[in-house]
Amino acid sequence: MKLLNKTELKAIQELGDPVLFTHPALTNEFSDRLDIARQLFDAMTPEVCEAYNSADESEQFRYEKWEDDDIPDKIYAHRYGGPSFSYDEDVMVGPEDWEGDKDAPKVGDYVLRRKIYMYDWTRERIEESGLIATAEMEYFMDMLDTFKPVFEHYNKECLSDQMDNVRFYLTKVMLIEYSTPTATADNVVEHRKFNTERFGPSHIDETMLGLHLGENIQEVQTQNTVTGEWSFLPKDSAVLLFSEFAEQSGWNPTYHRMIHNTNGGSSDKRYVVAIDWQPRYKDDD
Repeated sequence: MKLLNKTELKAIQELGDPVLFTHPALTNEFSDRLDIARQLFDAMTPEVCEAYNSADESEQFRYEKWEDDDIPDKIYAHRYGGPSFSYDEDVMVGPEDWEGDKDAPKVGDYVLRRKIYMYDWTRERIEESGLIATAEMEYFMDMLDTFKPVFEHYNKECLSDQMDNVRFYLTKVMLIEYSTPTATADNVVEHRKFNTERFGPSHIDETMLGLHLGENIQEVQTQNTVTGEWSFLPKDSAVLLFSEFAEQSGWNPTYHRMIHNTNGGSSDKRYVVAIDWQPRYKDDD
């Protein structure tokens, strides 16, 4: 397939538009990626993550509880990882308990964002451990292998001026599940809206390049860098994201956010599939 060259990409950026991305694999072998992401999350627990990250005695399974500096009782995360892959559970207190101070009576509501990260080395580490990857894990490891050459092309085409300063590049599949575990039939839409608004402010990614490869409920918007206007991505489209470190090479970063989709229905789970390309610079600690 033909990938865009630097001149074509600059022309798109001059209009301020996002770089929409097509690839035959998205409509063929990976057309069911959001369903497979759901299946992987259905099976994922801290215990499963630990099992796949504990076979190598030279690298220990890691757990960290992170808390927000200002409101640690309302924003916190459980982070699990090791030599194979990583798994996070990001928690925000729900819309009812969000109001009031920490001593106010609580109902125990919260919203949840879960993330699974799989890396260049995930397949090798799982094989070395003697464990057998699930079919869903194999699916996303295959996806990483398929799209890594896309990043290599755009890195060479757009970011070659930085290559001498980079030790290596990290390719990372990022799967995200947004859910509302404490919602009821009466307030699930309110909880889903709260989830979207709390986890989805405008930002650019702290990477170099990214591929947003779809969501089951359309909520991601990108900003036109010329007009400042926000718009949803065309349904079922993917987008190439220029991120923080691409600015060093003169590229406009892709600001994006999430906006609650009132047409999203009452489903309390939303899935996103993405891949990141991140440099590790020679002067990094």
